[in-house]
Amino acid sequence: MATKTGKKYIICDVASGNHGKTIFLKEVIKILTIHLGAGLVLATHLRKDQCVVFTYKKINKTILVQTGGDKDACFNHTLKYLKTHEVDIILCARHTQGITKQIVQQIASQYNYEELDFTHMYSQNLNWPSPAVGISNSILSQAIYDILMSL
Repeated sequence: MATKTGKKYIICDVASGNHGKTIFLKEVIKILTIHLGAGLVLATHLRKDQCVVFTYKKINKTILVQTGGDKDACFNHTLKYLKTHEVDIILCARHTQGITKQIVQQIASQYNYEELDFTHMYSQNLNWPSPAVGISNSILSQAIYDILMSL
């Protein structure tokens, strides 16, 4: 196990549909790419959702990022990958309730992950103008990166 705590984590951006989970997690992928290099792209769906695996060789940590979380099919590539590979941290999107929440709970139970949930800042609820949204996503995605590296 490569996390400092000795545990595996599934960390979820939890929000309803159309609340920017994919956009935010793609920002995290950009930060991971800057710091860790290009990840292994397992899948790209409908030109927006992605499933990418990063291996941080310096500390032997594997992170899988799944941007889709609105439907159960979004988890297909993650589930397939977990059958044959060890992943220390999964970062994914899921809804507040329903099938995607159930799938995350199933993954946590079956593969011994501790679930940690967060919700990124969603601009529609805050009525922020466009530049502020990009700034907050940039800062928050860096904070998620820092958390991933701290675990």
